[in-house]
Amino acid sequence: MKTLVRCKILLLVCLVLLTGCLQTRIIDEIAVIRTVGFDVDGEQGLNMTVSFPTFLEQGEQNVQERDVINANAETVKGARILLNEKSQKPLEFGQLNTLLIGEELAKRGVEDFIDSLYRDVSVGNRITLALVDGKASEIISGDLSGGEQTGVYLSDLIQQNMEMNTVPTTNMHEFLFSLYNDARDPFLPVLTIEDERIGIKGTALFKDDKYLRILNIDDSFILKLMTTPTKQTSKQFHLDMEEEESIVVLEKIFSKRKRSLDRSGSNPVYKIEIDIKGEIIDYTGKKNLEEENLVGEIEKVIEEKIAKRSKTLLEEFRDEGMDPVAVGEKYRSTTRDWQPQVWLDTIYQTVEFEVIANVEILSSGAIE
Repeated sequence: MKTLVRCKILLLVCLVLLTGCLQTRIIDEIAVIRTVGFDVDGEQGLNMTVSFPTFLEQGEQNVQERDVINANAETVKGARILLNEKSQKPLEFGQLNTLLIGEELAKRGVEDFIDSLYRDVSVGNRITLALVDGKASEIISGDLSGGEQTGVYLSDLIQQNMEMNTVPTTNMHEFLFSLYNDARDPFLPVLTIEDERIGIKGTALFKDDKYLRILNIDDSFILKLMTTPTKQTSKQFHLDMEEEESIVVLEKIFSKRKRSLDRSGSNPVYKIEIDIKGEIIDYTGKKNLEEENLVGEIEKVIEEKIAKRSKTLLEEFRDEGMDPVAVGEKYRSTTRDWQPQVWLDTIYQTVEFEVIANVEILSSGAIE
């Protein structure tokens, strides 16, 4: 009996080792694309840049390096054909995890290029998307990722800023869902190069599939609060309290929002209530946080800042004819006669906004 068990275990180990060897051989025979960049080439053309890991034999070990190639064409499919002509191994897009879009291309419209990848059954629909402040090829080609593979580094950088920092959450599926939705507009995180490192600059706002402008980091946080429930987010606030300027840093921020639309008056009123809970981890004011009512005063000031800036942004979005917060979706849910063009041209421009922010500071941590 023991001999039979040992044989089964030995057979299982051999199968695992054989499977690993076959997978290694398959990977070694193809070029696994991790990052793709789209830029403008001339008047109408597309410049497509791809990055993939390569393995160089050095003695008995394989050292992982990185290769970058690009091609110019009129379509994504055409560019992929030209890229394969420049590659030693067949290009495989099944493990693609990051798509970067250059600023100039985004201004002209991105639907055709993103949709082409989306319709590729080998490409996952939740890959990370980002707009580049400049050219996507500069980030992909540059050695700016601290030694890590570009595709992994960029995906991790963007994901952790969406989950733990101030950038609203999105991906390819959500971007296209907003793009093809007649009651909202998409947005993307923005990457930039600063001090020879890649960082998040803010959030790119789109009208349909065309890029319009960037929200800075502070306004990106406001957009995040209005669109995405947050968990474990951190944020720094500049406060004016009793003629004293101070800085408060909150971490472990949990937020949620409730939306409603009142159509009883002459103009529709879009109301959003944002509930925020967090902990103070830093405070530069001269007062002691243990003083009576001080934490309550801080909560009130932060509430006023968030409510005021949220309302201003909503009014700016309305006046510019774009809708990243999906006000139109809320209106559509209250009407049976939904007419997208009437909403955009007539009704949206009359919408008024009301924002309420409720901030609760759960503790002030060790700085007490």
